[in-house]
Amino acid sequence: DILHEIEQRIPGFPIVLHGASSVPQEYVKIINENGGALKDAIGVPEEQLREAARSAVCKINIDSDLRLGLTAGIRQVMQEHPDYFDPRQYLTVARANVKAVVAHKIQNVLGSAGKACEWNANDTGKIAELSAVFPFSSVMDKAARRPEREWDSVKKRIQRGFRLLRNDLHALRYAILVIGIYYLAVHFLFGQFCPMMIVLHLPCPGCGMTRALWLVLSGRWVKAWNLQPLVFGWIGLGSWFGVRRYLLGRTEPSKWMQGFLVLILLGMLGLYCWRAVHGFPGALRAYP
Repeated sequence: DILHEIEQRIPGFPIVLHGASSVPQEYVKIINENGGALKDAIGVPEEQLREAARSAVCKINIDSDLRLGLTAGIRQVMQEHPDYFDPRQYLTVARANVKAVVAHKIQNVLGSAGKACEWNANDTGKIAELSAVFPFSSVMDKAARRPEREWDSVKKRIQRGFRLLRNDLHALRYAILVIGIYYLAVHFLFGQFCPMMIVLHLPCPGCGMTRALWLVLSGRWVKAWNLQPLVFGWIGLGSWFGVRRYLLGRTEPSKWMQGFLVLILLGMLGLYCWRAVHGFPGALRAYP
């Protein structure tokens, strides 16, 4: 009610909410079970925080929930392993708890996931207008004078994307190495890459995908379509994923991407069944 009244009296004015911890009871329980004495610890219900986030509140300060997660992790580990003295040992669970709290608040409570790139010139103009009305806010005035390029320039996006791509390749280095070794070994021994073709002498639903990709890259799109038309779906999905992850910084796949992936897989299965009915085993074994 108070927030609603504030919105009516000074519409569009950004509000900061302090003391917005919800005091997760699971962490309170862990602390008390491992030597703590937190009594009657309660906080702000998350539903009220969701409602506040949908109103004029643009910044919600949460601290105690992070401390509770950190303390619960430390107390639990120290109780179970009294011989631990290295912070790298007893802070492992604590750090994981803090990360979990932050992710939960951003994604499920505050509704701020994926919005880091939404700052634009219109926002700074609005802040400048509000700063003129409320000159006491020096922080807002400074923010209004910052060039837009300092917030999210194309150069910074590309640099972050390359760093993220490098980290992904480093994390997948062993998987890439194993696939490379497998590819060289089976081509040398059997002249084939597909395990189903090697074992059963039958093509798999994805048969021809690699050859079709090379045809696309070499500009022979019609031949690629005749060989394996679903290759264009995979190229589109891969491009979509790359833009979201490495340019927009959105690491979680969207529901649209997941649905598109399901359509591609169903399409591959349907095409495989159609070719099996109309050409198996001869024509299916050697795609046109």
